[in-house]
Formats: sequence, structure tokens, C-alpha cells
Amino acid sequence: MRIVFRAVLFIILILLTVCIIERQRLDPIEKAVSVALGNRNLVLGSKLGLWIQALGEPDITFSYEYYKYGRGLYVGWLKHGLAVTTFSCDVDEREQKPLESFDAHSIVIPFKKEVHNRYPKMDKDYSITKFDKLLDVRVNGKRLSEMTFEEIDSLYHFHYDTTEYSILLHKLPEYLARVEVAIQYSKPIEEKHEDYDWSKDMEQITVYEVSPCIIE
Repeated sequence: MRIVFRAVLFIILILLTVCIIERQRLDPIEKAVSVALGNRNLVLGSKLGLWIQALGEPDITFSYEYYKYGRGLYVGWLKHGLAVTTFSCDVDEREQKPLESFDAHSIVIPFKKEVHNRYPKMDKDYSITKFDKLLDVRVNGKRLSEMTFEEIDSLYHFHYDTTEYSILLHKLPEYLARVEVAIQYSKPIEEKHEDYDWSKDMEQITVYEVSPCIIE
């Protein structure tokens, strides 16, 4: 009986160790962005001050609210072809922090120069962002914007947690994942037929940290 108990405990410890290592590892697309920008410090959780120092003052900034859970800022560099967002669970309108002091909660990589923004409770004037160029992000030697859905999906172990316009990918089960990736489409997922080519209509990819306050 003790041998069985020890074997089960050993397996659990191995699984926990694997999960901890996987949670700390950089997401492959997140890593590819830092390589494309030539700065390994430009990753999730880094201060916006580092992004501004490397890319210059942002071309576009707007705020949004994620329903009852919190609020954030969208910060985009149109001439570089990417954006980041911030997010805070603490909704306090009186708090005014310098932009540079916020953390990057997500990295947004467009596949097209003109993409839709679908952040809740944002100003409608920012519903579309027009980038001057696309960032040359490459994964396994291939440009991200030219990869098929299957090639992107193969970087992860779990997928098909869908929202209205996005498919979510993650390397660990959703309740364990620290980072998730959303492939955003230009048309709602529900409009796509059974044999739909999932490589079509991809608008952008967002790599983001899972926030504890929005896990129900």
C-alpha cells in the first residue's frame, strides 16, 4: 500500500514540477516578438517604460473596461506594427499613474494593417486601428502573419476555448495556464461553417497573461 501511495505521490510531484517549469517558460510567440524587436526585455509583465524607451512615444492610446473586473489601456506603435495593453483588477478612477509605470499585460501582433479593436466599454473612435507596417515576427523561421492556423496551433497543447471573434490557445489546461494566446478573426466564430478553413480571416494575435480577477 505504501509503495502505491509513494508512486502516486511521485507522479503528482513530477506533474507539478512540469507545470511550474512550463508556466515560467516564455510563450513562443512572446519570445519571437522580443527577437523581432531586438530586445529580450520586451515581454509580458515588463514596464511600459521599457517599451517606450525602445519604440518611442506611442502613436495611439485609449482606455477600456473589462466589465466588472477591471480596466486597462491599449498602447499602440503604428510605425512598428504592434501594440500592448495594460490591465488592473483594481478599478479606482482616482488613481492616476504615469504610463511608463504600468505593466504590459498583453502583446498584440496584427496580421493585417487594418484591424478591429473589440475591447469592452472603449471609445468607438478606436474601433479600428490602422498600422503603418506589420512587425516581422518569425516562429521556426516562418513569418507569423503567413503561418496557417494549424502551424500556430501546433505550438500549443490546448485550443478551441472560443469567444465571439477569437480562438484561445494555451500550453497548459486553462485553469493552470499563466499565458494564453487569442487568434482574432474578422468575422464571428459562429458564422463559420463546419468545414471552414481556420487559416482564413485571421486579423491579429494577442498573447496575454491570465488575470486572477477575471477567472470565474
